[in-house]
Amino acid sequence: MKQSLNSTAPRTLITNARIYTGFETPENSVIENGSLLIEAGRIIRVFSSGEQPLAGENTKLIDLNARRLGPALIDIQINGGYQHYFSKDPGLTSLMDIAEACKQFGTLHFLPTLISSPTPVIITAINAVRDCQAQYPSAGILGMHLEGPFFNPSKRGAHSAGIVRRPTDKELELIVQAGKDIIKIMTIAPEMFSDDQIRYLLDQGILLAAGHSDMNYEQAMHYFDMGINMVTHLYNAMSGFSARSPGFTGASLEREGIWTPIILDGHHVHYGAARLAYQLKKQALFLITDSSFLGRRVQDFSWADFDAKMVSGTYRNKEGNLAGAAISMAEAVCNALQHLPVTEQEALAMATSRPARAIRMDHEIGYIAPGYPARFCVFDSGFNHLESLIL
Repeated sequence: MKQSLNSTAPRTLITNARIYTGFETPENSVIENGSLLIEAGRIIRVFSSGEQPLAGENTKLIDLNARRLGPALIDIQINGGYQHYFSKDPGLTSLMDIAEACKQFGTLHFLPTLISSPTPVIITAINAVRDCQAQYPSAGILGMHLEGPFFNPSKRGAHSAGIVRRPTDKELELIVQAGKDIIKIMTIAPEMFSDDQIRYLLDQGILLAAGHSDMNYEQAMHYFDMGINMVTHLYNAMSGFSARSPGFTGASLEREGIWTPIILDGHHVHYGAARLAYQLKKQALFLITDSSFLGRRVQDFSWADFDAKMVSGTYRNKEGNLAGAAISMAEAVCNALQHLPVTEQEALAMATSRPARAIRMDHEIGYIAPGYPARFCVFDSGFNHLESLIL
């Protein structure tokens, strides 16, 4: 039955689309030959394949010609755009560079990530993110990911040895007071904290991710029991697994309810290890980039005692340690399709609804459903010829 969409408000009707909704139950994950009605930047109706809406006089029509339509991609850990590195220049220029670069790869929601920095720089970055959100609400900045500086020095990776440290109560209070509304994720090595400090952060509503940590299996389980329910880049910068010492990695893989984002670029994690994680974590496994820069335009980068050089498709520092990835979220999804036993809709969920759930924003982003923003990625089979679509 055809339904008229006459309205006095300007609307957009997307038709003839294979819609990946972000939901992961078989009955509502994919809509064949579906349609969407958009008004004022929001989805107001999703039509199933059996419905044939007619565009009204004030409705713009977009025929996708059977192409795939998914929610905009979400990256909860990205360090730089085409040219600017947020931790070096924590201001508007870097944030807008990241936003523009992300947009070219279908990522319309992201968390700029500040790596280990002195407290005054952390405050500066928080204020920059807040100001940018106010000035450019369409940039897609969800908040900030504070990665460090409270790490175990033995697992600091490319983070500065002179900055990585234990926290003081005063530092934590300053950071929370300045950024409680901006910091969406705070990556910490829990063993560098007192239990009271961790309880304080959790009580303030800060989402804690355990990372850059050398804690053992028993310690990890203790902190999971306390309420930490995410790790930062599974397998990387965490104590490894062995038969007699499962470590932080083993605890993360075994424990249900722990979100495990993974850098799926073939450098940070072997694809065999990624497949094992998929078997164990199921819907708790999702994708991040942790990219230093996008587009592989920057070949060499140095700042203070941090350096990164493009080596075989990823960034490494002069010591040979990984110094951030170079993939986009679109490439991560393609790699999931090629190397994991996932369907297109599941690979896309790993970059949309799952990260949205992990950061407690699934009521706002990550799905195609009424009330959600009209921000999409459009692509062909195999996640090829990706485009961003904002209405």
